[in-house]
Amino acid sequence: MPSSPKWGHSPKWGQTLFRVFKMGSDPIVPNCFVCGLWMGLAVVSGLETQGRRVVQGVVVDTAEQPIGGATIELRGAEAVSSDDSGRFRLIVPHGDRVTFDIRRVGFLPSRFGLQAGGDTSITVVMLPSVQALPKVEVKARETDRTLDVTGFNERLLEAKQGTNAGIFITPADIERRLATRVTQMFDAMPGVICVHAGSGCMLVGNHLVPSGARDNHFVNCNITFYLDGQRLNPLRSTNAEVDIDTMVLPQDIAGIEYYRSGSRIPPKFSLLNGSCGLVLLWTKRGG
Repeated sequence: MPSSPKWGHSPKWGQTLFRVFKMGSDPIVPNCFVCGLWMGLAVVSGLETQGRRVVQGVVVDTAEQPIGGATIELRGAEAVSSDDSGRFRLIVPHGDRVTFDIRRVGFLPSRFGLQAGGDTSITVVMLPSVQALPKVEVKARETDRTLDVTGFNERLLEAKQGTNAGIFITPADIERRLATRVTQMFDAMPGVICVHAGSGCMLVGNHLVPSGARDNHFVNCNITFYLDGQRLNPLRSTNAEVDIDTMVLPQDIAGIEYYRSGSRIPPKFSLLNGSCGLVLLWTKRGG
């Protein structure tokens, strides 16, 4: 029969108290090596947990609406994105002070820092980026107002209805052609040719003159130019050319009208003697 269990002597400070059983003459001792190994793993696991921190938060705009798809970046850690509700969760591999960068299309980049510490919850407010579209719309409205005041839009409508014989170059045409000189806007325009003078170009009319069944031929003649309603041709010379490229830039032009026949030009304007075409140029600053 096994003897009754006995307790060992009272332990000193720092020693382990354990219970000893006797089976015959051999004591049974618990496996303290396994116990020590388990305790060591627990300590290491605790240290690893203490060496990192979890940062979670939400990204919102100035109206406190959540922003999804924002990218949150931290050097040395994997970037994450906010979900549809603006929330994100980022694991920082250490507990020191950190600085985050957050970006999202349509918003100004943002940066925020956290002092050293443990797990943290934050709210990030992003400001919308400045848009250039409203400024473009204002310019477009100003151009439309200029062409309304000068009668350009009214005459353009008449041309579409077949009651006006003018050829019109609209703001859309000007933007599409990307010309560096005003005379380039007249390329391939019927009845207008470029006469090169040095490094420049002088626009003149080129009209068919009938003089018999076989002798019909084209002749060049000067064009009468108006810029914002003011005639550019000098009155004392009925055969003076106008170097329009030296007077205005393409980016300043709001619209252009060209009339080949004197009998079809708008009543406000007149051809100089000897000219065979009329060009009306309207700038964006008004007519």
